[in-house]
Amino acid sequence: MMPADSFFDETSRHPDCGGRECGELTDFNNYVNKYIKAFVEFLTMSITAKDIVPLNQVRARLTELAEEVRAGNEKIITRNGESYVALIDARRLDHYHRLEREHIHLTLLEEASRGWDDIEAGQLLSVAELRAKYKKTDTP
Repeated sequence: MMPADSFFDETSRHPDCGGRECGELTDFNNYVNKYIKAFVEFLTMSITAKDIVPLNQVRARLTELAEEVRAGNEKIITRNGESYVALIDARRLDHYHRLEREHIHLTLLEEASRGWDDIEAGQLLSVAELRAKYKKTDTP
């Protein structure tokens, strides 16, 4: 299996270079690398039995649990024997939120790129055609 940090390397092929090796990474490849690294990091996180804490023990052990979480050992807090909430380092949570926002931005950019491709290919609809295409039909 290929290491996560070499999924897209310096000799990536991309459309800007006509599909040939060019030695430059695109921004998209950099983002993909970042997501792959974060995903691999997430997969390699191991949760052990000591990382599962019943809710009724949390109040008495909160400081201890917080120190363990800060050191990188997330906790799953259970209620009635089922997963309830997770205790996670605030820095890691911020990182996950940034990754989520970046993913949203990449998705929007991809949609905009597809739109431009449609325009260049002449795949256009007038407003009337678009309304007709998505018009609600009255079905009993």
